[in-house]
Amino acid sequence: MSTVLITGSNRGLGLEFVRQYLDKGWKVLAACRDPQQASELIELSNTDNVELLKLDVTSEKDINALDRTIDHLILNAGVLGDDCAKLGEMTQSKWLEVLNINTVAPALLIQALKENVAASEHKTIVGISTRVASIGDNGSGNMYSYRTSKAALNQILVSAAKNLADQGVKTVAVHPGWVQTDM
Repeated sequence: MSTVLITGSNRGLGLEFVRQYLDKGWKVLAACRDPQQASELIELSNTDNVELLKLDVTSEKDINALDRTIDHLILNAGVLGDDCAKLGEMTQSKWLEVLNINTVAPALLIQALKENVAASEHKTIVGISTRVASIGDNGSGNMYSYRTSKAALNQILVSAAKNLADQGVKTVAVHPGWVQTDM
């Protein structure tokens, strides 16, 4: 049975990924900061195919404790950084929080799980990115921390693709389109 690890699986896209992978018969490792508070995720976990994992993506201890063979690693956890989006409201601490969650955490997850993914059948790492990370598609400005954090994520995925190619690992940055979620 193929296995997927999905970060930020308690709401929005992550929760929908859990549903979709379950429908396809995959083993789902559903990771989020507080699984006990994720009521919709708990409802989906009434099957042997779902394992709820407590994972704070900003915790290296949590990241380094993961040790499973993973066919698809879905780097979904993220924040929009609404309070760090415009000139006049940015602070270093707000910006660093967005970068830590959207950029540093995915890089550390790839680093910690690269061998686990390489040992799998599918060998795929997916980063949930966005079109607004495109320099050429920035027609409105604003969204400073979100845009830059996702542009950096895209670079991480390109570098990982090059570094892990000899192990057969593929990476992809996905723009899911605009979806109405809590984010």
